[in-house]
Amino acid sequence: MARFNYGQTFQRRVISDSPLERFQWDMFAFDTQYNEPFGHVSLGQASSQGFVPDQTMRPIRIFNLDFSGMKIYDENPGNYPLNTNFNYLYDFYLRHGTHKRFVFEHPVYGDLIVRFGKPLSVPKKTPNGLGSLQTFQILLIESITTHYMFSETESFEGELPFHASFYDVEIDTEEDTLVAPLGSNYEMVFKRAKKPLRTFKLSVQGLRYFLKPDGSLDPSPCPDQNMFLLELFYLKHRLRDRFIFSYMGEDTYVRFKEPLSIPKVEGNTGVLGSIELTLIETPNKPIYEASDLNVSKPE
Repeated sequence: MARFNYGQTFQRRVISDSPLERFQWDMFAFDTQYNEPFGHVSLGQASSQGFVPDQTMRPIRIFNLDFSGMKIYDENPGNYPLNTNFNYLYDFYLRHGTHKRFVFEHPVYGDLIVRFGKPLSVPKKTPNGLGSLQTFQILLIESITTHYMFSETESFEGELPFHASFYDVEIDTEEDTLVAPLGSNYEMVFKRAKKPLRTFKLSVQGLRYFLKPDGSLDPSPCPDQNMFLLELFYLKHRLRDRFIFSYMGEDTYVRFKEPLSIPKVEGNTGVLGSIELTLIETPNKPIYEASDLNVSKPE
């Protein structure tokens, strides 16, 4: 397989011709959670392969926005800055509820079509906070409106290694032995014929996004610290496709067990918090849905 093109451009999306309203507040910290429309299904103790439902649908992203420093103005809210104006933000929510879509400029991906994922409550004021409100959270859910994830020119083609290198690993091994007491200090031991499978829990440190001068995402610098490369790697494999994970001198076939969750940036460093990845050992190729297979129709 050809090598992944690290020099390609991943432009932030720009929506300029939508009749939808635009979310205009940007003083927030955020995290991103991928939500897959399928999961893993076990075929029982006799199988180490597992069953993976269809993956024709793209994942939906969920964004948690943490706001602080917003204020409620009792009189003439239009005379105050929009960015800290909770009156206007609340009016925006009341116009949309949790069903009506709008345009949201994500700090990494650019313009997305989203909706509120839960009602917006009015928080209390911060004690001695000069009228500022307590920190509150807004949940946004991405709407599936396009066939692409970042920009129309993106390409996931080519071999892309698992670049993340700065992590701690915890390895759990499933039980493979059953001991049954028989009395008179005797016992019977049953051992599974198949090799017990392992789960690798990774805490990845020091990742960040790198941007080009034009604001587009840059996959080329610092592969071991480039969050964008890990995100692309997840999108190539999602919960279905196997890849090789190397640890303790051993190459092991694994799959992602859970959707990717991208935490908030720590302070003003630009560095993301610890990213937790769970990989499950998958010695055999998963069993896919029949709809994923090239089954010829009878003549």
